[in-house]
Amino acid sequence: MNDRPKLYVPSSGEITEALYSLLSAQCKSFTGGQSSSLSAETVEALLSSICFSLSCFASKYGQNALVEIPLEKALEGARDILKKRIQLCKTLYLTLLRLPFQPDNVSYRDTVNGMENFFKKYDYYFFADQVPCDIDYQLCLPVNENLWGVEFLTEYIKRLICEGRFCGAFQRYEITALLANFGSRNNELLINVFTPVLSNALGRALLGNDISTLEVTPDGIGKLFSMFAGLKYEEALPIVDKASKLLCSRVGFSGYNAKYVNESARTLIPRICRCDPKGLFLSLSR
Repeated sequence: MNDRPKLYVPSSGEITEALYSLLSAQCKSFTGGQSSSLSAETVEALLSSICFSLSCFASKYGQNALVEIPLEKALEGARDILKKRIQLCKTLYLTLLRLPFQPDNVSYRDTVNGMENFFKKYDYYFFADQVPCDIDYQLCLPVNENLWGVEFLTEYIKRLICEGRFCGAFQRYEITALLANFGSRNNELLINVFTPVLSNALGRALLGNDISTLEVTPDGIGKLFSMFAGLKYEEALPIVDKASKLLCSRVGFSGYNAKYVNESARTLIPRICRCDPKGLFLSLSR
């Protein structure tokens, strides 16, 4: 997958005796008793996996759990947690594949199809923090880089599902017309399909128009920029939040999905207040 910051792991001087013992056992298990044959990079990867696994255990049972029971037991418990999270991730992946709306975009298609490799190659025992598949399709709101392994992919898929369901509430031919603004070969670009759909839907909501369609006229665009011209982010925020709430009601969103749409809509505020038309409120006819 794309390069990401490394997961923090303690340096050799910070490794406790208990953690060192756990790492030593993990190295021997990985090599069948020949831990001395491991490269420094592999040892670091094994330690990174242990740290991630233990963090999963601590997130469920509390940080004190790591001192109340032996780390070996905590690591066993972490693997049980990870196995359940893998199953949840698989369920979400199947939900994603069944969505009626699937963007006609090469990077989306390659990313989603490639996720199957994750379930074939993911090693929660030795390399739990890794994501063995390519994630190239851009989300409107990127996943927090503090998430790793199956946790990262699970959150990524949840966001894809949300974006897909939102787009599925509108006519495909209108979405196709919106994307035509990016050129005739827009399906080959690394663009997020959800963002222009949200932008136009939000524009209609802000204008008080029917939000069953995505058309925003040139006159409507002028009114939108006049409405926000000179406003500070804090002043525009409640206006956008209200429109976002209307959108979520229109598509039947609540909870996680409504929060995602609202946070995505908020990212558009600086550009709306600057009256920056690039990528905002696109025409359905060129």
